[in-house]
Amino acid sequence: MLRNNLLAIAVAALVASPIAPTFPAKHEMIAIVGATLVDVSGYGRSTNDIENSIVVIEDGMIVAAGSAAQIVIPSRATRIDAHREFLVPGLIDGFGALRTQAFGNAYLYDGVTTVYVPTVLSNGAETAS
Repeated sequence: MLRNNLLAIAVAALVASPIAPTFPAKHEMIAIVGATLVDVSGYGRSTNDIENSIVVIEDGMIVAAGSAAQIVIPSRATRIDAHREFLVPGLIDGFGALRTQAFGNAYLYDGVTTVYVPTVLSNGAETAS
């Protein structure tokens, strides 16, 4: 028993040590090219949509968005051809209710595309649906 505990401690120390292998973070850059970028301001009544847009995403964050005439695509970016498509920004409601299609329609009307609905199970545990 003591031997197993010592072995477990030694393995844990080795894994946590500076000699453990480390991997550099993956830096990813994506450019979504050619879509119509939909402006959801004004409850969807905006007329400021941008046709032939470019959206540049670096490490999961949007770093540039606008018309193809304004945005320069970095050479290392992976290009996604989105011509004849629409790019719609989404919003997340972190504590919502989604009971019927009418709830879903109301969320979409306001630009919400993701809803987190916490649910308490009969055993008292919480989950999300």
